[in-house]
Amino acid sequence: MTGDIVVSLTGGTYRLSATFQLGPRDSGQNGHTVLWQAAPGQTPVISGATQTEQLNRPW
Repeated sequence: MTGDIVVSLTGGTYRLSATFQLGPRDSGQNGHTVLWQAAPGQTPVISGATQTEQLNRPW
C-alpha cells in the first residue's frame, strides 16, 4: 500500500450467504491503514440472517 484507504458503505442491508471475514491484509500494510465506515448520513447493515416470508396470523 502506498496510502491509507477508506471504505465507505452506503445505507441499506447487505445480505451475505457466507461469513464476512476480514484478515490481516484488510487492516493495511506498510504503516498505512484501512478504515471501514458508514458513508455520511448512511446506515449500512451487514446481515447473515435469512429473510423469510411474512406470515399473516389472525391473532
